[in-house]
Amino acid sequence: MQSAIFFLVATEEQLQTARSVAAHLPASFVIDPYTGRAELLDSHTTVTRPVKFRVTPQAIIRARLVVGRAFALAPASSSVLVIGQDIGYVERAAVAAAQARGARLILMPDGIVASKRVDGAGHRGLGAAARNAIDRRLRTVRLLAGRRDEFGASGPCLVLSWGPGWESTWRTRCPGAEILSTGSPRADGYTTITQRPAVGNVLVCSQPLLLPPQLRTVKPQAESWYRWLTELYEAGYPQLRIRLHPSERSDRYPLPSELISLRSGPATPLLDDLRWADVVVAPFSSVLVEAMAAGRVPIAAGGTEVWGAFADNAFLADPRVPTIDFRLRPTQNSLIERAENAAALTESLRDEFLANLGSAATAAAQAIRAHGEA
Repeated sequence: MQSAIFFLVATEEQLQTARSVAAHLPASFVIDPYTGRAELLDSHTTVTRPVKFRVTPQAIIRARLVVGRAFALAPASSSVLVIGQDIGYVERAAVAAAQARGARLILMPDGIVASKRVDGAGHRGLGAAARNAIDRRLRTVRLLAGRRDEFGASGPCLVLSWGPGWESTWRTRCPGAEILSTGSPRADGYTTITQRPAVGNVLVCSQPLLLPPQLRTVKPQAESWYRWLTELYEAGYPQLRIRLHPSERSDRYPLPSELISLRSGPATPLLDDLRWADVVVAPFSSVLVEAMAAGRVPIAAGGTEVWGAFADNAFLADPRVPTIDFRLRPTQNSLIERAENAAALTESLRDEFLANLGSAATAAAQAIRAHGEA
């Protein structure tokens, strides 16, 4: 083979994105660093990143070994590794192993990214200093790529940005990379969604605000968020749905007891929930951008005044994106009223923050193939 293309996947969303892009490429391979699987992408049907995964030396070694097995499957004169993020330690270990083998690194973001590094509770005190020292040492001996909690710091040669609205963020985070606005392949399917039902349906999307250690600094806000979700759930609004994040559906996630029943039964596909909704509410999740792509009105629950730097990204910073303070316990009617006042403005966001809607997978594949052949 002249060029081999590998996709590093650690979540179901990353796998589905990889499959949509790989449909426009020659045979591609998948690397799952958490399970240690390396195989043809067509053979990899599911992936689940463990909740509360503990990083151990064995996990880092396993990630490096699976990269070696993957590259042995596809010996080539050049290789490309496509990643969704370079924050997790296991992902960083896999990236370092691939770079040691001469692979070109392409960042195909699996979600929105904050405008700058967020230093949460995990970056303070003696424990943080020790972790930083260990991290530096592991980087020095090239067991890890990038830098601790810095998205894009692993040195990609190319970033497949979602749209021109994100360019300044990527210029700051990846100054040495080429930036191409190819769009979000995951959003291509949203072109099949028709106009809003216009009946007042509200979809409230939660996210695992109690899980990442760096979010400990906003624990009071997270607890307030779940209290509001509980009130909405117990109110039984017929035109309001609460959608849990996949991590929140895990038995290991500390979901409030009042919301446990939301875990029962299979999760509704996001595409179906978006098709049903008129308005989508979430703290600072990528689902807000996806809602905008689907022609729904996104409402940020909190913004930087509540979540600080965690919600400081180019999309939520745009004044056309409406924001509500969930701590004031807004009702379904007040959410609809807020959305109606902002609907005309949010329609103008699409081309700026999600380029090539409907053809993003093709655009990403063309860029990946070009870099593989370079």
